[in-house]
Amino acid sequence: MATRHDHVRLEQLLGLPDSIEEHIARLKNFYGFSAMWEPKALSLLSMLQPLIEERQKLSMLEADLLRLGLTAAEVGALPLCSQLPLMDDQATALGSMYVMEGSTLGGQIISRHLEGKLGLRDGEGYAYYQSYGAAVGRMWKAFLQMMQHHIEPAEASRLVDAARQTFRCLHQWFSRDL
Repeated sequence: MATRHDHVRLEQLLGLPDSIEEHIARLKNFYGFSAMWEPKALSLLSMLQPLIEERQKLSMLEADLLRLGLTAAEVGALPLCSQLPLMDDQATALGSMYVMEGSTLGGQIISRHLEGKLGLRDGEGYAYYQSYGAAVGRMWKAFLQMMQHHIEPAEASRLVDAARQTFRCLHQWFSRDL
C-alpha cells in the first residue's frame, strides 16, 4: 500500500517509550483516538460481523490504563480526538482500519521493548500491544483477505487515501503533546 512515507513519519514521531510515564502517555493518546475512531469504524463495518467484532481494542486500552494506576474517572476524562480520518463507507473504514490493524504487528516489537526496558510482564499494562498474542500474523493475513474480498478495484484509491489520512490524523494527535 502507498502509505510507507506516512507510516515511517508516525514511527519516527513515536519511537519506543523509555519510561513508564512515556508508555502511559502513549496509551492515553491511543485511548483518546480509539475512543472516537473505533465506534465509527465498527459501525461502518457492521455488515462484516463477526470478523470485525474480535478486532475491538478500546477495552484493552482502558484495562491497561487502569492497571497502570489511572482511575476509571481519570480514563473517562481523557481528551478525545476530534480530527478523525474521513470514514463514510466500507472502503474508507477498511482503509483506516488497515492502519490500526497493521499496528498490531508493531505492537509485538513494542511489547518486547516494554518487557526488556521497563520490566513489564505478562501483558499487564500493555495488553493493547499484545492484542492478538501469538495469532497476530494469522489475524493480519485474515484482515488483508477480508479487505481484498470486500473492496472493489474502483474503491482502492479511496481505501489508500483513508489509510494515509489515518496515519496523518494519528501523527497530528500524538504531536500535540510534544
